[in-house]
Amino acid sequence: MTDSRKILLIDDEQIMHDLALAYLEKAGYQLISAYNGKSGLQQLLLERPDVVLLDFMMPGMNGEQVYEQVRRDPLYRDVRDTPVILLTAKGGDHDLKERLIKKGLVAYLQKPFGLRELSNIIDNIFIVNDIRKANRKLWREVRVTRDFLIQILQKAPVGILATNSAGELIQANPLIQSLFPAHTIDDLIRKNVFETAPFKASFIADGVRYVLEQAREWRREQIKWLFPKGDYAILTAHFVPILWGGSGVDGVIGLIEDVSFRERHNYEMQILAQIALAMQETTSLDQLLHVILTSITAGQALEFTRAMIFLLDQSGQTLQGTMAVGPKDRADAHQIWTSLEKENLTFEEFLHKYGYNLPVADDYLNNLVRSISVPANDPAQLLRTIAEKKPFRPAGIEKMENVLPKAFEALKLHDFIAVPLVSGNRLLGMIISDNKFGRAPIIERHMRLLLLVAGQAASAIERARAYEELEREKAKLEQALQELNVVNERLIQSERLAAIGEMAAHVAHEIRNPLVTIGGFARQMKKKATSSPALQESADIIAEEVIRLENILENVLNFTRLPRPNPQENDLNALILQIGEQVQYEMSQQGIEIISNLHKDVPKFEFDQEQIKQVLFNLLRNSQQSMPEGGTIAIETYLDGKDALVTVSDNGSGIPSDALEMIFNPFYTTKEHGTGLGLAISQRIIHEHGGDIKVFSEVNKGTVFKIHLPLETPGSGVVEQKRQQESLAAALL
Repeated sequence: MTDSRKILLIDDEQIMHDLALAYLEKAGYQLISAYNGKSGLQQLLLERPDVVLLDFMMPGMNGEQVYEQVRRDPLYRDVRDTPVILLTAKGGDHDLKERLIKKGLVAYLQKPFGLRELSNIIDNIFIVNDIRKANRKLWREVRVTRDFLIQILQKAPVGILATNSAGELIQANPLIQSLFPAHTIDDLIRKNVFETAPFKASFIADGVRYVLEQAREWRREQIKWLFPKGDYAILTAHFVPILWGGSGVDGVIGLIEDVSFRERHNYEMQILAQIALAMQETTSLDQLLHVILTSITAGQALEFTRAMIFLLDQSGQTLQGTMAVGPKDRADAHQIWTSLEKENLTFEEFLHKYGYNLPVADDYLNNLVRSISVPANDPAQLLRTIAEKKPFRPAGIEKMENVLPKAFEALKLHDFIAVPLVSGNRLLGMIISDNKFGRAPIIERHMRLLLLVAGQAASAIERARAYEELEREKAKLEQALQELNVVNERLIQSERLAAIGEMAAHVAHEIRNPLVTIGGFARQMKKKATSSPALQESADIIAEEVIRLENILENVLNFTRLPRPNPQENDLNALILQIGEQVQYEMSQQGIEIISNLHKDVPKFEFDQEQIKQVLFNLLRNSQQSMPEGGTIAIETYLDGKDALVTVSDNGSGIPSDALEMIFNPFYTTKEHGTGLGLAISQRIIHEHGGDIKVFSEVNKGTVFKIHLPLETPGSGVVEQKRQQESLAAALL
């Protein structure tokens, strides 16, 4: 015992104080004396004793009254729990004893009593009191710990659950309950996770069963948890056994973390990177638009069921439906989704398989969107918002009056998201997406992702347009260069032919007079040499050769004096039929068949009929001469863009490859008696008509001549060719 422990004796008999003082101080206690109730109450507040010995029979206030005041009066709140032993000479009053003990009295001693008995009671009171203090302290600590654990359980950023060894849920926090929004915590507690909904078909039952059976921890990553409204969360789960030291598992503690934001953010960044890469891999605007729309409607990406792009025209005054991706109706959607589920493609695989394919010709939604065209300044709320370069969603709007342009009615839009396509603060158009045939609602995440994709898409569309414009300009320059080369070649050819013609005319003029003289002398020799047959034969040979030379000179002069074409409206097919009839007999005598395949779509157009007839006769004669044993000549006509195309083909001996480049040159011939002017004249006539003639040939297989004649009459001649050359050169510069 320690001397710090005080005992207050409230008794009106001095002898009790003397006896108690002598004995209790000897036992190590400090005695404080009070001789009436009032004084005792004062000492109680002043000394704060550890035990009170309270006599029942006292003048003024008896012991019960003193005890009642201590228990009820707020003044004694701090000492209210001080242990009190009632001393009384009133024997056999069991009601009093029972009444006071119920009120908190710790002991009841009937006088006379032994001091050792009193000392033992006091010692026991201190022991009990110490135990009670320890218990109260322990209880406070337990309560603090319990409250702390409850706070952890309730406020923890992870789901926490606990089960007993039978699999019954004994604890769960709000995040566990949030996985089952149709149930409260009270609904879930005491449910067996193996037998009752909503647990038995979930990963929770799998985890608890594994831990109870294997006595080992159970982990799972990337659990996709679907909620009733169609949204989902990405979870990780970690279940561990509870072991109290026995032979088996006493229960399971499960920690479930919602990593949706982190995983979705990482996944979304990956998806956006893949979309951006796919956009960069194509320079075709149509392919780019399809990649964008495919990304928006992919189940592995933005998850919309329909997506449409509307672009402003070059004037910026009209918003034109450009492309759309999505099913026609719910049945079509179900069929598409069923097929894609079987393929089980990653987003990258899906994009490469379907993203670059353009919509088929009979695609319902694409054709519907392409048929829609609205003024950019339409007063509909949708277009006003897009014009301000802001996204639009008609959430909560029951009627679409004044929200959508009238032309959009066929799209049957209700809950949708429209985002502007903006590049460099310039509005290009908009993307509209909805989930018309899906169960999942449109959420904020969809809007955010669509805005990010639209930002990338706008830049990609600008780039694709710039590239296509560059390609068009490049094609124009290449076409101009090609035409310049053709004109230049024709100009060189014309200048060469002009020089050759001038020389040929001079030579023909100089040769003609001597030939006339030689022919005259040859005829005279034949008349005078009647007696010499040999001399007459020589004179005949000279005369024949003179005639042949005169024919050659006539051809040369015709080449040099070839007149400009005189175009008039004529029927090319009719001309070919006429020529065929004229040569048919002669050709048939040589075993040659002429086949005509004349397309009726070739219209009448302006050309010089006599000159074109001369060209066709020349080509037919060439084919005839290449088939001495007979064969087939085919003449065909077609429409080739803005040209009429005539082909003359045969299955004759063909032309050697080294001769093909020379056959249009004047005086080049492979024939024994040819002048080499027929094809040169033919090429000149075709060029003067603004057309072109080409030859394709293979030895022992045949030859094909192709003639292009413009349906619209162009300028002709060397002067026009020079003008074209100068204009094309200026365009290239």
